[in-house]
Amino acid sequence: MAAYIKTFSQFFLRSFHSTPLFQRTVNQLMRQGPNARQSKKKPHRFLGNRPQIKGIVLETMTVRPRKPNSGERRCCRVRLSNKKEAIAFIPKEGHTLQPTDVVLLEGANGRHLVSVKLRVVRGKYNCAHPVKKN
Repeated sequence: MAAYIKTFSQFFLRSFHSTPLFQRTVNQLMRQGPNARQSKKKPHRFLGNRPQIKGIVLETMTVRPRKPNSGERRCCRVRLSNKKEAIAFIPKEGHTLQPTDVVLLEGANGRHLVSVKLRVVRGKYNCAHPVKKN
C-alpha cells in the first residue's frame, strides 16, 4: 500500500498553472491503477494492422479533388483480400491497370481526394513502374 501511495503522489503532483498532458484524475488512478497503459491506436479501416494489403482492381476511374485544387486524379476501385472494397489512388503519370489486375496497396490519403484512403504501390504485381522521362 505504501508503494501505491508513493506512485500515486508522483502522478498527482502538479504545478499551479498547468497540468502535464499525461496527468490523470484521482478517479482514473483509483480505477486503472498507477501504471495503467495508454490505449493503442485503433487499426486502419481497410488494412487492419498490416502495412500493405493485396487487392484486385474492379474498375479504373478519374476523381476530381476538392475545392481549392483542380484536375483529375487517377484512381481505381479495388476488392481487398479481406473482402472489403475501397478506392485507391494511383500515383505518378501513366498506368496500364485494367479490371482483374492484382495490385499491392498501402495506407495513404489521396491528395485532396474525398474517401480515398489507400495508394497503389508501383512496380509490384500487375502495376508497372512509372516510365522515366528524359
